[in-house]
Amino acid sequence: MDFIKKNNTLFSIIFALLAFFGISIVTSAFTYSERYFTNNIFSYISILGYFYICKQSLKILNKRLLKYSLFFAISFSIALTFGYNLYWHLTVFKLNTILAIITLSPFLTLITALLIQGSEILEEKIKNLKFSKKIDEIFFKGDKKSFWFCFLFILLCHIPAFLAYYPGIFSYDLLFQIVFFSKDEWIEIHPLLHNLILLTAITINKLSNSDTLGVLCYTIFQTSIIFSIYSYCINVLSKYKANFYIKVFALLFFALHPMSHLFSIISTKDVLFSTFILFFVVQLFELFQNKANYLNSSKNRIKLIVTIFLMFTLRHNGFCSYLLFLPILLFFNKQQLKKALIVFLMPVILFFIYGEFKKSAGIRPAPIASSIGIPLQQMARVRKIDKNLDKKDIETFKTLVGKEREMKYHPMTVDPIKVDTNYLHSDTIQKALEENPIPYIKLWIKWGLQNPKEYVNAFLSNNYTYWYPNMNYIYIYPHNFIVTRNPWDNILGVKIKQESKIPKLKKLYDKLFLYTDFEKIPLFSSLNSMSFNIWLNILAFFIILYKRKYNFAIPLIFNFIALFLVLFGPLALCRYIYFNYLLVPFFIFAALAEFKNNDKEEKNIVE
Repeated sequence: MDFIKKNNTLFSIIFALLAFFGISIVTSAFTYSERYFTNNIFSYISILGYFYICKQSLKILNKRLLKYSLFFAISFSIALTFGYNLYWHLTVFKLNTILAIITLSPFLTLITALLIQGSEILEEKIKNLKFSKKIDEIFFKGDKKSFWFCFLFILLCHIPAFLAYYPGIFSYDLLFQIVFFSKDEWIEIHPLLHNLILLTAITINKLSNSDTLGVLCYTIFQTSIIFSIYSYCINVLSKYKANFYIKVFALLFFALHPMSHLFSIISTKDVLFSTFILFFVVQLFELFQNKANYLNSSKNRIKLIVTIFLMFTLRHNGFCSYLLFLPILLFFNKQQLKKALIVFLMPVILFFIYGEFKKSAGIRPAPIASSIGIPLQQMARVRKIDKNLDKKDIETFKTLVGKEREMKYHPMTVDPIKVDTNYLHSDTIQKALEENPIPYIKLWIKWGLQNPKEYVNAFLSNNYTYWYPNMNYIYIYPHNFIVTRNPWDNILGVKIKQESKIPKLKKLYDKLFLYTDFEKIPLFSSLNSMSFNIWLNILAFFIILYKRKYNFAIPLIFNFIALFLVLFGPLALCRYIYFNYLLVPFFIFAALAEFKNNDKEEKNIVE
């Protein structure tokens, strides 16, 4: 480290040139010359900029800062390079992959070090900024008045979007969630609880002989829950003495973020699910700041149990995420292990009871195809690409997925291979696996051994939209930012209409988000990018760890576990990771909060 610092200029030149070479690799499209970036006057300017950044970064570098910066930089370099090659070449196994990672990592390490160090400077500056204590006490005191102020402010800011899509966006998966009711087919492809809420809204429409009343009731119901949780979270920031400007940022984020405007009035189950994840993480934050007393309160215990249970019932991967997180949760609450066991195991017990209730009510579980999307995707890719497959193996694959779907591989979504024209999961797959799954398991293993690279490519191609920082969505429908289709004209014999009160605003929202025109707007595109927000939270998490704020870090781990499981989903959609957006203010608060961890025992365990 000392040698590098003494030769600052030399290493700055080397790292700047490496960065230039690496960035050239991951910014040149295969349709152009690989030198299109280098044959440019801006090349000279960029190298000077890289040199200056390197020179400044090397001055502040220390071993601890290097450790966290290097780990983040390598991860980011891999994501940038893998994503680029998948986007343009449909494979990560290219020579430029290794070259780009090697050349980009040093420069990105130094940038990360600057950002981490800059967060400390920013934290100090925010702390010293002047603000009105009266305004802080009136609006951010953390009491009931503050709660209702935040609630009403957020509500008022959301009214324009609500009027634009009045009475709400009652579409997307909705038809497929409740169409089974008309056939008396209760299948839990979608969560039962959410299906019943939607059915209630449609029933209100029917009984009132109205085209909008039921949808309006649903929108009011959902937004009331969402805005209440937002307001609660801001009150928690106030309770734990968050800086005035961080509280203002959190309030404006929830009130003005365009994604919040649309998601709050969309009927998809992911909205409530994500909001309850936010609620859960914030409660965990409260717990870890007051581990000695928080679980002593019956109110807090009930609140946690209900939140976790609702999270389970609103999306299937909520339960899996929680089970993976549970050992961490219990380990860091071992001082109150008995109470922690009761509180954190009770939702699991209730969920199993809930499952037995569904069985007794005749509700069939989700089809097998819904849980094996990635293996199907991997086999479909091999079938599409490998021209030397054994004919018997091909016939076995046809038996599994059906002749009409055997060649319907799409690199970015599993649905074509597992879903039929009625959007019901394939009966062919279900019957084949129920009769005898062994031949298909053997085939999956055999093709995987023959084509391991294609299995890796199939998995990463299906989800790289989440983590590729330079993703462009323009050419594939499933990766639109959000779907805001008009409601279906007729659901279960009930008419549902959307009567926009501000048609021009609706057209603007549609243009931006339905057709992904937001991608053409600098900065705004990053604000709404899935990968940008994920990497922003990852960077904030590294800053939290660097500053040893472990009581902040542990609750936020749940976010990354949930994100990891989403990678195994059928395709990459914004609504699947909406919870990551909602947690942005909390990650920023944790990264910039003035906080000292006095729990030496826990600190030693983590380190």
